[in-house]
Amino acid sequence: MQITVGPKIPESGILPLQGSPSSGYLSTKNYKEVQGTATANTSFDIPLQIPANSKIVATSLRVDVELTSSDGGSSFTAQFIGGSALQVTTTGAFTQNYKENVFHDAIGSATSDVTNLRITCNNSKTFSAGGKITAVVYYQSLTSLQSV
Repeated sequence: MQITVGPKIPESGILPLQGSPSSGYLSTKNYKEVQGTATANTSFDIPLQIPANSKIVATSLRVDVELTSSDGGSSFTAQFIGGSALQVTTTGAFTQNYKENVFHDAIGSATSDVTNLRITCNNSKTFSAGGKITAVVYYQSLTSLQSV
């Protein structure tokens, strides 16, 4: 097996390894970084679009612009939707620079469809428009073996 070091993941210092077995390329290590903007609603989605049949390995969140609520909300839940129901946090703070870093359990983290991240104001409260959250999701995907 040949192992090569890919490009450095920006600002992380991580050098991803990529394997290239003779029978085909089996696993790719990927990440997506997307910023979502709160709307005047109980939730908003961060459109990560993690592909189907991927394994979500870890998630990092950061509140870039403080979240606010029109009716007393002060915390949020972050959970994947669409192809996975993994939770990132149930007690996210509205304050700027709040961070959450989670390694997900390898069992049950495979996606069944394109997956995004939903941010929901806790206690049925409503966000005010304008707050921003950045999500970075690390995931792996498989590519079938080459034909013989």
